[in-house]
Amino acid sequence: MAAAKVALTKRVDPTELITVFLKHASTEKNGEFFRSPNDFVIRYLNVFGESQPNPKNVLLLSGVVDQTKDGRNVVPALVMLIWGCT
Repeated sequence: MAAAKVALTKRVDPTELITVFLKHASTEKNGEFFRSPNDFVIRYLNVFGESQPNPKNVLLLSGVVDQTKDGRNVVPALVMLIWGCT
């Protein structure tokens, strides 16, 4: 029996993450850009495709990466989630 091949993934450069983040961030406050729940779930993840999502579902899904629960998804939270930092 042949051994299965395993594809390895490489870490993404943080600069690339920030570029993607800023592409979908709709709000800026005091020089800090952030994504609203709609920016993250609908525009970035495109979870619901063309259908109109239930607003409660959008908030629930966006809450996964909103560590401070303030309704704002910011770059450091995204990087910590992806890299598994604490």
